[in-house]
Amino acid sequence: MTDILSRRPLPVEGTYNLRDVGGYRAGTRTVRTGKLFRSDALHALTPGGRQSVADLGIRRVVDLRSDDEVATSPSLLHEEVAIVHAPIFTGAAQPVGLGEAEVTLAGVYDVIVDRHGPQLTAAVRLIAESGDDAVLVHCTAGKDRTGLVVALALLAAGVDREEVVADYALTSANLAGPWADAMLARMREGGAEIGPDLEEIVTASPAELMEAVIARWDAEWGSPSGYLRAHGFTDADLAALTAALLRPADTDTDTDN
Repeated sequence: MTDILSRRPLPVEGTYNLRDVGGYRAGTRTVRTGKLFRSDALHALTPGGRQSVADLGIRRVVDLRSDDEVATSPSLLHEEVAIVHAPIFTGAAQPVGLGEAEVTLAGVYDVIVDRHGPQLTAAVRLIAESGDDAVLVHCTAGKDRTGLVVALALLAAGVDREEVVADYALTSANLAGPWADAMLARMREGGAEIGPDLEEIVTASPAELMEAVIARWDAEWGSPSGYLRAHGFTDADLAALTAALLRPADTDTDTDN
């Protein structure tokens, strides 16, 4: 397996969880480096951070946040970066259908998978349509909505599942400290009672949760790509996604990128 645990967020000022998803193994092939990035929100980018995003070659950003989130915290990017708004939830920044009594991170994921398949699929299609352009996918933390979209894209392109799960699990360490402290403090100021379940929803990305989601995709839709197909993904979309993300077989090597 790729040495995922040694990966660190890229030093882009104003972000905590921006990283390149390149180098992961897909059978005998690998994901292109400098092609697909994932991140937390981009509203706190400094001038240096904006330049870092440009220097990475990112020209397309897929923003998964709700209308409310975008209005409250608009991204700060150079004009040449195209922002495509592809919200997973409409209106407020939370999925509908969760009871107030017992909201857990696993419950949030179940609601997203069950009720927001068309939105997840539309976001993966934007990655497929990006061609050779570097594309960045983000939400607020770069954890849940971003985690599911990136996982679906990688798995549908054939990336090894262990790699996908390990990449997802990196986020909690990246968010620990200043990001998590500030987010939880804002929630307390707004009157929220921060119990263990809510803290997990805000800050955690446990590997076993992604493993459980993948198991659901397998059991109920045959595979992650089957889940995408059930929500309108076509053979042409899948071919475009694979071509966009994976290095051609004759250029791959056995070394990590």
